[in-house]
Amino acid sequence: MNLFERQIRDLAIITSNAKEFQTITLQASTGEVIEVVGLHSKHHTGFNIDGERISTKTASVSISEEKLLGYPVRNSKGEVSMKNHLVTVKDSTNIDKRYKVSEFYPDERLGFITLILTDFE
Repeated sequence: MNLFERQIRDLAIITSNAKEFQTITLQASTGEVIEVVGLHSKHHTGFNIDGERISTKTASVSISEEKLLGYPVRNSKGEVSMKNHLVTVKDSTNIDKRYKVSEFYPDERLGFITLILTDFE
């Protein structure tokens, strides 16, 4: 195993550690559901076009594609296509928060996908 293959393996192992990271539930528009462990982040600060800080909400999850086997991640062209999938995560008070995927950014070299989320309910 070369260094790069080890990096891919380690990233999948580290970010899917349920003791360190969070359970994320994904639901495709076709009804498939999967629970995986990954990174969840929510921020309330952003920047406007002038570079000034503004109040805004940005939520995202990042997941190893290796952990999504059997879940519809790619379209018929083989490209990652997860827009409008539903995502459920628990907040710090253990309440489920539901989001919809608005953007997705796959790192096709590492097999790690970051999903940008918008409010669903």
